[in-house]
Amino acid sequence: MNPTKNGLNRRAFIKAGVVGTATALLAPPVLADTLQQMADPDPPAFPKPVFRTLGRTGLKITSVSFGAMLTPEPEVIRVAIENGINYIDTARKYMNGKNEETVGKAVKGMRDKLFIATKTLPESKTKSEIVRDVETSLKTLGTDYVDVIQLHNLTGKERIFFPETREALALLKKQGKVRFCGVTTHKNEVEVLNALVDDPDRFFDTCLVKYNFKLDVQVF
Repeated sequence: MNPTKNGLNRRAFIKAGVVGTATALLAPPVLADTLQQMADPDPPAFPKPVFRTLGRTGLKITSVSFGAMLTPEPEVIRVAIENGINYIDTARKYMNGKNEETVGKAVKGMRDKLFIATKTLPESKTKSEIVRDVETSLKTLGTDYVDVIQLHNLTGKERIFFPETREALALLKKQGKVRFCGVTTHKNEVEVLNALVDDPDRFFDTCLVKYNFKLDVQVF
C-alpha cells in the first residue's frame, strides 16, 4: 500500500497505524472520520472552552481540565493550555514528585492565567507533614501558591476531621500559600461525601471523586 495515496502522508499513516488497535473497535464511519482527521495537514480545531464553577471556590474552570498524573512531557500540557484549558491537577505522589516538576515547566510564564491543584501525600496527617508537603509542592511547581490543595485518596471520614490537618491547612491559607482546600476519594466515596456535607464548619471546598472506573471528576 502506498501511504501517500488518498491524502495520507507518511507521518499520518504511521499515526493511524499506532491507533489501529483502538480504532478497530469503532464503527466504520467513526473510524473513517478519525483517519481523515489524522491525515489532515492542518491542526484540528479545538472546541470552545466551557466553564463551570468549582465547588465553593468560585473559580471558573474549564469543564474539561487536565489531569496530569501520567504526563511526563510539559509540551503536552502546554498544548492543552494554549487551547483554553485553565485547570491543571497534579499531586505530590504522582511519578514520585516528577509530575509536579513537569507541571511547573508547563505553566512557566503563564501561572497567572491558570488554576493549579495538587495533593498532599496520602499518609500525611500531622501539621508538620501537611506543611512540608505543601511547601515541597510549591518549590517543585515553581509557584508561590496553589489554588486548591487536596488531601489525597481518603477511604473514610476520619482524616476530614483530624485536628492537626485542619490546623495546618488553615495556617497555609492564612500565609497565602493555599487558596482553597479539598479532598480526593476513590473508595468508600459515600461516607466521605456525606461527612463533607454534614461538616458544620464546611471546612473543605471541593471533592474529587471517581465518576466511573476510568474517570475522576471534581465536584462539591
